[in-house]
Amino acid sequence: MSNLISKTSFVLITTLLFSACGTKGGGSTKSLKNPSVATSAEDYFKVRPQKELTAKDFVAASQSEYAGKLAAEAYEKSKNLIDAFVVMSFALAVERPQSTGLAGGGFLLLRHGQSGQVMAIDFREMAPRKATAKMYFDGETLKEIDSREGVRAAGVPGFVAGVLQAHMLFGRTPVKELLAPVVKLAREGFPVYAELAYALEISKDMLLKDSQAAEIFFKNGKALRAGDLLVQENLAKTIEAIGKSGRNGFYRGDVAKAIVEQQKAGGGIIEQSDLNGYQVKMRTDPVRTVIGDYQIFSMPPPSSGGTAVVEILNTLEALNIKDVPAASSAHYHLFASASQKAFADRAKFMGDPDYVPVPFRRLSSKKHAKEIAASLDPAKAKASRDADPELWDIINPNKGAKKESTETTHFSMMDARGSMLASTQTVNGFFGAQVMVPGTGFFLNNEMNDFSVAAGVPNLYGAVGSKANEIQARKRPLSSMSPTLVMKKWKPMLALGTPSGTRIISCVANVLTERLYREKDLYSAVSALRTHHQWYPEELRVEAPGFTSNVKKELVAMGHKVVDSDLGCRISAVEREDKILKAVVDPRGYGKPVGLGLIENVPTESAAN
Repeated sequence: MSNLISKTSFVLITTLLFSACGTKGGGSTKSLKNPSVATSAEDYFKVRPQKELTAKDFVAASQSEYAGKLAAEAYEKSKNLIDAFVVMSFALAVERPQSTGLAGGGFLLLRHGQSGQVMAIDFREMAPRKATAKMYFDGETLKEIDSREGVRAAGVPGFVAGVLQAHMLFGRTPVKELLAPVVKLAREGFPVYAELAYALEISKDMLLKDSQAAEIFFKNGKALRAGDLLVQENLAKTIEAIGKSGRNGFYRGDVAKAIVEQQKAGGGIIEQSDLNGYQVKMRTDPVRTVIGDYQIFSMPPPSSGGTAVVEILNTLEALNIKDVPAASSAHYHLFASASQKAFADRAKFMGDPDYVPVPFRRLSSKKHAKEIAASLDPAKAKASRDADPELWDIINPNKGAKKESTETTHFSMMDARGSMLASTQTVNGFFGAQVMVPGTGFFLNNEMNDFSVAAGVPNLYGAVGSKANEIQARKRPLSSMSPTLVMKKWKPMLALGTPSGTRIISCVANVLTERLYREKDLYSAVSALRTHHQWYPEELRVEAPGFTSNVKKELVAMGHKVVDSDLGCRISAVEREDKILKAVVDPRGYGKPVGLGLIENVPTESAAN
């Protein structure tokens, strides 16, 4: 993907979390030691500056400061979007170890600027070849915690293979050169930001059991605080090895040996043959729909996200949502009802298409949406049992929903020559399995929890699954990640996505509803109130500040159980309008947009929700 543009200076938006908290933006990591920043997550989430940028050559939006800066510098040198993707991916693994990492995985949805082709690259983790549907049972007793914590929770990592596969297909600059500034970031360090400090604090009991994690992320038994310098020397060495040897720098040699030896010592089942056999999948047929002038593309299975997002949008179209007053009880009721059915279909049908037949084309069809719309009562909520009685029979209400993580990370990029991409990457929960591979500087994922460890038992995100998503050797677990691209009259328009487990689906659908049906500008669409209904648990969640008293009263009267809840979504979106490129980072969270050929940089304070 050699999208050449005229050379322009790299300009970085200067008002970000650190600026809002008293720290100067830009410059080297050395100049940012001991910044005056928020010292608690509570303080941090009170600071929500507007984060929007317009440029003419290149834009990117991410949950980062340093990763975005390094990615833009890479693009400025090579004018190649995949080069920037490689740098962003590895730099986020350094900057957001609670969200993503070398032992994680993810998805990439790409619109190639020269050919116009939209393609999906699947580098989701895989179950080890010794994995079985009963692997988390001790006799008849389910030990579900083993799918969430420790070495047995890990799937075979796909991150390194997937990012390097994209580079092999479309990159330009040698990987070693691309990764050199990322190695420097890990080696020299950067100030801990409040989201990372918060993640360390709530994960400290488990992390302190790991001597290497304790040495890197703690001082005298206390988690690093916002402003402390985080240095990751072992991670720098691992990334150097990948830069030198490519895929073999991770899946073979010393790093692979460390993974396998740790698995043996801890009762895990990942072996060298699993690492040798990891396969990146080119999913050449993304989920898609057309709504008016818009062509929407999203991630196909084993992500459930794309199918569910499209199903929700199609259902809202069939319900004539454009004719329903915005921000009304009717609007929120219809969105919840469409989501309820999409999540029921997710639980019932979705899994790895290489192992089970997944009817994602039928689920994302206009016909299915019209059938759903015809089954809904515009004035009354449907009980989840009635929405899908067959599925209800397999769930186990006594298990309840688990504490939900808001992790994973997402970034979106676009350039002036028609290329755009959206990529969601993860280790699943905070710091994945919360076990660091000795000598490598990275944490194992806990993606095995994304399988249905037992039919009807909710996972980390409270979602239930069926036999379609049961554990099988070398199978990929179901995901909610929903990197999405939108074209307008077949010209590139929008790329977006978010972290936050099952809420990813609702949040992406929320933003697209506001942008495409309500025709709000991108920042307003990203900032709009979000709701979530995932069929089970049977509740309509709404983020702060919540519904107005009248709207809430009307929704309750319709039969909805309204629950106030931080959905945890942090949308990163980029958009093209005529010749102007725009990047928006969710005002709810940490991160900043970056651009080349800056047009406007007038940040304003945005009131807290």
